[in-house]
Amino acid sequence: MNIAAIKRYAMDTRKWHILIAVIILLVGIILLSVAERQIDPDAPVIWIALRDLGLALLVSAAPYALFKWIVSESPTTTIRYLGTKREAGPRLDTLIMGAHNRIDVIGLSLNDLFSGSVTPRVLVDKLHQGCQIRLFALDPTSTILDLRAADEGISPMDLRKRIFDEVDGKWRELNRLLEESSTDSSHIPGRLDLLLYESLPYFTVFRADETVILGLYNRNAACNTSAAFDISANTDLVRQFEEDLDYLAGSNLVRRKAIHFRGGSGAVFSSIYTSPGNTLESVSGNTVPVE
Repeated sequence: MNIAAIKRYAMDTRKWHILIAVIILLVGIILLSVAERQIDPDAPVIWIALRDLGLALLVSAAPYALFKWIVSESPTTTIRYLGTKREAGPRLDTLIMGAHNRIDVIGLSLNDLFSGSVTPRVLVDKLHQGCQIRLFALDPTSTILDLRAADEGISPMDLRKRIFDEVDGKWRELNRLLEESSTDSSHIPGRLDLLLYESLPYFTVFRADETVILGLYNRNAACNTSAAFDISANTDLVRQFEEDLDYLAGSNLVRRKAIHFRGGSGAVFSSIYTSPGNTLESVSGNTVPVE
């Protein structure tokens, strides 16, 4: 994606809007000038029409230019380029650390989530603050992962091992912390679900309260070298991704909940990790009902 080209296009578009407004203004002046020279009490209706049209064009030129300028800069259509996902990492950490109500993260392995200052302990602290957290990751035992491996030009075994090596330990640590908290979960208002889905991902989503960061998965590129964008100001796009996340959470594409924690009254804690030493590989046949 050529960001410089997009910026040039936006600037060229503004120039065209100004040029069109100037043309409208000039045509209005010409029509008004011609009409005024011909007007007298016995003038044909056509000159009065020309005068009115000229006045209308004069009046509309400035609003047209202003409207087009405002629309091109409207916060409802803005998408801000943040660089690569690696470059956007510190911003993602800040968003997660500052979230108060909701955290949604969807990705291949959630390695982006745990690559900086965010830790399982941070997520548990967010639950104590009342955050509703949904973490979506591709099920490492799924054959869908082979397709992503082909995109990256590596073997499925290497990609599967990378996922396990990078994040399975984090998930087990998160499970341990939640298991310790589950004895007192009636006093924890938050909820967390680690949802393993079976669908080839072509984007990542980081949502912290009202901020939404969208990352891409480009072919033949490592995940953290692909582009990232802040789409928070584009209300239509944010709504679409919210709907996609809600749909995914309730669809049969979610093979299992690796971890399900709900505090408050009717507190629940369940996990496919039956003991601290287990990994997804060793419990791949153990499913947890999706509630």
